[in-house]
Amino acid sequence: MVSKFSQVVKYTEKEVNALLNQYHTFNDRGLLRREMVERKLLARMRDGSAYWRLTASVVIETVYLVMS
Repeated sequence: MVSKFSQVVKYTEKEVNALLNQYHTFNDRGLLRREMVERKLLARMRDGSAYWRLTASVVIETVYLVMS
């Protein structure tokens, strides 16, 4: 699902919710948003004002650190 987010766009929470609503079926976009941030697929400002997709290199580095 993270592939639906552009790597060069910062999204508002409302925009993230709208995008998630297009691709999930269990009606809990908040859970999806939190999981994507927790799993380092998306990042967010502390106040939730902006979300963005993390690049593949950041994700790969995070996975490496977790596994080592």
